[in-house]
Amino acid sequence: MKKVYIVIICALFAFIPTYIAIASFFSTQAQPVKQDTVDKLEIIAPNGIYSEITRNNDTAGFIEFAVEMNETAQKILALPDPLLDDPYFSFTYHSYGKSSEYKYYFTSHSPDAYFVDSTGLPYHITKESAEKFLKSKYAHCIFDYSSAPIMTVNTSVIAPNRSDWEFKGYNGEYTDALSITGSNDMLETYGMPTINFDIEPDTISVKIYENGNTLYDGYYSELSNEDFSGHVADAHVIATWYDSADRDYRGEIEYKFPITFKKSPVFFISSSSAITGDLITVSVLNSENLSAINLVSEPSLGVDPIFYNDGDYARALIPVSSALIPGTYKLTADYNGQSTTEFSIEISGKYTANYPYNVEDSVFASQYTEANINSYQSLFKSFFNDLSETKLFDGKFTSGLPSGTFESADYGDLLTISANDIPFENPGVYYSCTKVSNVSAVNAGKVIYTGSDALAGNIVAIDHGLGLVSVYKHLGSISVKAGDSVLKGDLIGVSGRTGFMSKKSAHITVARVELYADMIPVDIDPLIENGLEVTK
Repeated sequence: MKKVYIVIICALFAFIPTYIAIASFFSTQAQPVKQDTVDKLEIIAPNGIYSEITRNNDTAGFIEFAVEMNETAQKILALPDPLLDDPYFSFTYHSYGKSSEYKYYFTSHSPDAYFVDSTGLPYHITKESAEKFLKSKYAHCIFDYSSAPIMTVNTSVIAPNRSDWEFKGYNGEYTDALSITGSNDMLETYGMPTINFDIEPDTISVKIYENGNTLYDGYYSELSNEDFSGHVADAHVIATWYDSADRDYRGEIEYKFPITFKKSPVFFISSSSAITGDLITVSVLNSENLSAINLVSEPSLGVDPIFYNDGDYARALIPVSSALIPGTYKLTADYNGQSTTEFSIEISGKYTANYPYNVEDSVFASQYTEANINSYQSLFKSFFNDLSETKLFDGKFTSGLPSGTFESADYGDLLTISANDIPFENPGVYYSCTKVSNVSAVNAGKVIYTGSDALAGNIVAIDHGLGLVSVYKHLGSISVKAGDSVLKGDLIGVSGRTGFMSKKSAHITVARVELYADMIPVDIDPLIENGLEVTK
């Protein structure tokens, strides 16, 4: 029996290390993290930079320092109020499979340093610990200019090949910034590249070389005088920021990247003046990608210009809407952020007249309804779906009606419906005919719609390309069908009295001819007289 007790006692002693380990594990789970139990530390800085420290890569002993910083801190009642909404450093300690997140609040002033442990208790960090942290690489984001400048070429961010950047850190001492390098893909530039930095350098030197031959070696400021169109080369850029007493940074950064030089796009505008109802043409030579063309106006012209290919050019037709306020409009055009060109257009108003639009009360009541208005608006919008991206028209336009036909109302004239005093702006030319007259296509194009509408009567719509559409309303009959190709002057129908009509003598027929660019009505008269003015 005595031997049995001895065996049991020996067995208990054999398990003592296991019991101690188990007790240590549960004690660790319940206590703040300790240096000898932490196997990994994850840090997320306020700017989002992530760092991971393990026992294997902690050559600087940062885990030991972080735990010591916690242990020497003094517990306080609450964080200072100004810190409550401030960004913080997140330290996540991993110990025995447990993760504990601590939140640290540091500023460049070492006495103002605090943390909140995983249980929510606040502590004030000692000045000595705060100073040590502020001198570490993990505290860089606290200081201005701690990130090396970013260089963009045109709109692309270029990674440096070498970065010697220093900023003033704790106590104004120069500190090496984290060095970030990388490789760069082939860059395409139209004309000379535009180089920008978020912190302007004192000097930018550039070397352009191709197959070992130097094409340029000098300062960036003089590069604009060169032309390397057609060359596929390599660029070497060195930017320098000098040491200066009034700065908190200095350094030199080197970049290398391949670059293809293409011809610089050239912008043209058809006119520097216009009246409402005109079409302004913006043309671009040497454009390979229509989506790279940008055109903005101040004040806004109320349109988002669409560019189409037209031989060697890309063109956009810009309607000068009657809704625009007369004045000077400044246009800025660029190609993929390069080749920027500025234009000015002086816009003036067009003289218009006021006419009554006499309608029978019964006609007004039965036809001028919200349902009919909405129906036509929906139909009208459909005319501009899937338009031809090539120019179908050529030369001067025609009126669409025989010479001598009476124009009851011109583009832009204000017509007032007498039945209810409702004014509307005439979007085209309203022709009155003493006899049934042929209506012809104002220029070559493709018929995209034929049909009937309660307000517009019998309609024909023709796509002329480049976003230009003509619409013919109130026709007596239609001679074409959707899908037909027509030439300028081809018969499309005859004048009539269909749709929402004003009171006229029984022998009077009408036709309304309207021309639209980007769904905005334009005056056809200048196109009849001069055709579309473009750069050739």
